[in-house]
Parts: sequence; C-alpha cells; structure tokens
Amino acid sequence: MVPLAIRLTRVRRTRIWIADSHPADYDCLTLGTKAGQLAVRFLASARDVLHRWSAASPDVCIVNVQLPGMSGFDLVEMLRPFPAGMIVCMVDDRYSPESEVRALSLGVHCYLSKPLEGEVLSEVCARRRVEKSALPTFPQKGTLDMRMSVPR
Repeated sequence: MVPLAIRLTRVRRTRIWIADSHPADYDCLTLGTKAGQLAVRFLASARDVLHRWSAASPDVCIVNVQLPGMSGFDLVEMLRPFPAGMIVCMVDDRYSPESEVRALSLGVHCYLSKPLEGEVLSEVCARRRVEKSALPTFPQKGTLDMRMSVPR
C-alpha cells in the first residue's frame, strides 16, 4: 500500500497527440518521453485524430497544417471548441504569415514552424494547465517562429 502523502504528490504524465505524417520531426520530445513526463501518441492523419477524439482527449494537441486527406486547418475547425485546459498548436513545414493568421484565428494557442526546437515544445507542454490569457508571446527565434496569441 502506497502512503497517502506519496499518492498525492504523483504527477500525471502530459498526454500529447501529434497529428503529423513525419514523426521524426518531433525527436526533440524524446527526453521527456524517456523521463516518463510525456505520453506521446503519433497520429498520421486527421481521420485517426477524429476516430480517437470522442473516446479521450489529450492535454496537448499538435496538428500539422498539411495532413493526408484533410488540412490541419479543417481538422482544428472540426475539433472546436477545445476542452478546457487543452493546448492546441499548429505546425507548418515552412513559416507562412497567412497560415499563422489563419491558425490563430481558429483559436489555437500557438503556431510553430519547422524545424522544431525542444525547448519551445517543452515550454508549450509545461503550460498545458495555464489559462490561455496567461500564455506569453514568444518572439521569432532562429528558423523557428512561435507566437502564442491571447484570444480577443
């Protein structure tokens, strides 16, 4: 039997769903996975996400703009409204101002462009329980552009 004090201090792993047909682009998350802090599930298509969505939802959902069979924008539109406390991010293979504006207009918490950096993804995952209005705006950093928006 585990003492009550120990049971109360256990932290649930962050459940991350990644809708992208290129899982190798997310190798920067492997340290968190190995440490037992993250439970990452790769879903290769929008259909896979929609099929699993009704049964369970993740803490963080990362959706690529380009998905087989349906655009990431269309998928995000179908998933709205997002469950309370969930962070939704969109990832693009190349930065596009038009895609960023469209993603943020859908209510996602951030727009990222590849190549992805581990520190930025870790920051997104760590803030999964923070209210959207408390999320900061990140300036452009090298080839990675991550901006979090505050809903109007």
